[in-house]
Amino acid sequence: MPKVIDKYKRFVADEKEMSAYNERDTFLYGQAAMLQYEREVGKKEGIEIGIEQGIEKGIEKGYKESQINIAKEMKKENMDIDVISRITGLTIEEIKKL
Repeated sequence: MPKVIDKYKRFVADEKEMSAYNERDTFLYGQAAMLQYEREVGKKEGIEIGIEQGIEKGIEKGYKESQINIAKEMKKENMDIDVISRITGLTIEEIKKL
């Protein structure tokens, strides 16, 4: 243990080494702060992208459900399946399953 204390005293007494240590410590602190900031920005961007994608999928799903409901009503009215397919954009197989 005395060897460690002796090395520490010599290190602390050397201004050049202390200055280099402090510069390195400051640099590492700045890097950590920058990394934390970049992570926060990345999270926000990821959330925004996720929300946009969720909205797009919701719109697509709602549109598809709307077309299915229209096709069901047209099928109830005994309309031709080819006509239903052209109007709704659904495949003939999808319409037959309704």
